[in-house]
Parts: sequence; structure tokens; C-alpha cells
Amino acid sequence: MKRKTKAYNSKKLRNNRSEEEEQPESESEEDVKKIKKVKREVAEKQQKPKPFKYKTCLTRSSPKALHDATSDLSEERKKCLKEIRFERYINFPIVKNPSTLAYHVIDKFHTSSMELRLEKGSIKVTIQKIHEILVIPMGETKLEDLNERPSNDPFIKEWKAQYSHVGKPTPPAIASRINSTKETEFMFKMNFITLFGSTIGTLENGGKVLIKLLKYIKEDDE
Repeated sequence: MKRKTKAYNSKKLRNNRSEEEEQPESESEEDVKKIKKVKREVAEKQQKPKPFKYKTCLTRSSPKALHDATSDLSEERKKCLKEIRFERYINFPIVKNPSTLAYHVIDKFHTSSMELRLEKGSIKVTIQKIHEILVIPMGETKLEDLNERPSNDPFIKEWKAQYSHVGKPTPPAIASRINSTKETEFMFKMNFITLFGSTIGTLENGGKVLIKLLKYIKEDDE
């Protein structure tokens, strides 16, 4: 009986030791603090509101080409731009349009009243106001009232030939042409005016400049 009890006690002791070995060690106080800190940080991130993202609007044309074309003009070319009253655009300083600003303007513009409604008042968009802000020459004759060149006009063919190597005339191509030549005659003036109209105005699909200005403006026009 004593032998059986002794064997039984030995077996029980071994089982207790095995259970103690299998049982994981209790976490230290430092480990508990680290776990709580991580849980707290995760909870704060989940509750923190996402940062507000301003809406953007990409414009079709960039002012960089106009900047590049006017940043290193000779004195003769500066004189040409002054003659056609575009001296404000010598050393044109703007390189890009902030996309958030473009969206803001579109969002605040009301087409029915032609107003840009801002927090501190409205700006009525008129020909006179555009002239005052952008300092664009403003005469009494509309472009469409001038006699249009025929489609086979030699000057239009000559102008297009400048860009035959690039496939189509784009603002960067015109800026490159202006920078790589030195002429100060009518061709330079029309390259500048076409670039200006495509930057401040609009472009055709694919980034091609409009040739509308070429069709109406002639050598003897003021």
C-alpha cells in the first residue's frame, strides 16, 4: 500500500511539473504598458477624422510655354510686343496654374449672371474687366468682323510649315520656335499672339493651338 501511494505521488508530481512548463509565463508590467499604448494609438487613429482634400481641376493648357517664350527676349522683340501693346507679357512670371484655384474659380462662377461670386464680393465678367485684369489690347473691331484669309493663304501655309517636323503646332512647340529664332517681323508677332491665345484662351483636342487668329489678323491690320 505504501509503495502504491509513493508511486501515485511521484506520478502526480510529474504531471504538475508538466502543467507548469506548458503554462506561459505571465506578462511583465512593462509589456502590459506597451500593449496598452499600442491599443490606444490604434484607437486614436481609427477615431481621427481624415484630412480634408481640396477638389482640383486640371486645365488643358499650361502657362509655362508662354513663360518660356518671353523670359529671354531680345530688345528688338520686346519693342515688337510693345508696338502691339503686349508689353505686360514680357517676362511672363506664371509657370503653372494651381489646380485647386482652377476648381475654385469654376465652382464660384455663375454663368447666368456672368459673375465670379466670392466671399468679399462679386466680380462681373465683362470685356472691360478682362482688359483691366489681363491688360489685353481692346479695340473697337471684333475679330470676326475682319476679312478672313482663304484656306490656301500662303501665310497660313508658311506658318504651319514651321511645325511640320513636330506633327502639330502646340504651345511648347511655338515657345521652342520663338526661342530658336531671332526674327522680329510679322511671323514672330503671330507666333506670340497664337501662343498667347492658346494659353489664355483655349486649345483644340490633343493640345493643338487654334489657328483662328491666323485667319483673321493680317500684316496691315492694327
